[in-house]
Amino acid sequence: MRVTFVMMGWENLSVQYISSYLKQRGHEVRLAYDQSLFDDKNYLSMPFLAKIFDQGNNIIKQTIDTQPDLICFSVMSVTHQWALKIAKEVKKHLDVPIVFGGIHAIICPEEIIEKEQVDMVCLGEGEYALADLLDNMGKGSIDTSLEGFYFKSANGEIIRNGKRALIADMDSMPFPDKELFAPFVPIKNYYLAVTNRGCPFSCSYCSVSAQDAVEQELENFKKVRERSVDNVLEELRINKTKYNYKWIDFRNPVFSPSKDWILEFCAKYKEQINLPFRIFSHPLLIREDTSIALKEAGCFAIQMGLESYDPEVRNKYLHRVETNNQINKAIATMERVGISYSMDYILNLPGQEEPELRAVGKLFSGLKHLYRVSPFLLTYLPKLKINE
Repeated sequence: MRVTFVMMGWENLSVQYISSYLKQRGHEVRLAYDQSLFDDKNYLSMPFLAKIFDQGNNIIKQTIDTQPDLICFSVMSVTHQWALKIAKEVKKHLDVPIVFGGIHAIICPEEIIEKEQVDMVCLGEGEYALADLLDNMGKGSIDTSLEGFYFKSANGEIIRNGKRALIADMDSMPFPDKELFAPFVPIKNYYLAVTNRGCPFSCSYCSVSAQDAVEQELENFKKVRERSVDNVLEELRINKTKYNYKWIDFRNPVFSPSKDWILEFCAKYKEQINLPFRIFSHPLLIREDTSIALKEAGCFAIQMGLESYDPEVRNKYLHRVETNNQINKAIATMERVGISYSMDYILNLPGQEEPELRAVGKLFSGLKHLYRVSPFLLTYLPKLKINE
């Protein structure tokens, strides 16, 4: 069976993992891709230029030209309106079932399945679910009792099935299908990777926490499901030979909560890969030994979410349990080790007042190895604890 993913704006690792598994199961995977120049729904919006460079008609033609048996959209809250618009137009030309998945569909399935252009919602990880769906379609029909989906019948009735167990063994999954995005994104410039799924923390403003709330009762649920160091390095070696990329961007919410995992990774990475890389971390995970190991292995930047320097705001509204003393200790560790780092900071928080911003501005201004501060306006995404 042939499945087409319709995507916009950036390289998507979730889709790459699903694509690899579907190909392993004997299915064809295609990509219809919109670069979304000047309006990626996330970081950049310049409406006048976006209108000039709009590729809406092209993405619809791309989708039609792939002649799919199934069309998939992986959506976040900020992209699902775009996806609904494209899906509606595609439906005018193709009588093909459309499935929505991704984090917004996982946390808001009732809202999505009600849309007339959506035939199915994937309720969790897509690898096994979509493979079984396509196997089923290949036999000539759709089994609307398949776990892991909401289905809409021909008469509009919604069939709500249960969720599937999560994938227990991350090493059992094939490596992400970089070939899917290679015609559209310059993988030779940098390599996008993840080493785990999930996050050890439960921040009130983060969609990962909302997903945890949906999945915590499922079989194999863990806050973090980690790949082995050797599995990660095998992926990086294979694709280093293939794409000759210049550096690696690890996009886990946090690189790893395990000190032992990090120390093992750094020792082997230096020997086997030896390229610059960037990670995400958290003040409670910054240690001197791991910071030294990361720097020696080639980590040129740690991106860390500070988010608020007011302990009451941070704890009450953001559900961040670290103290200012622990934040200051993490910063002092990175300064002492001499590893470059950046800080994310949220503005427009409930209870945020000028003295906090003056205090954190003073803190930032005296730091030698802090190379960037990234301010973000608080966004109230669906199903987040902070909305309460």
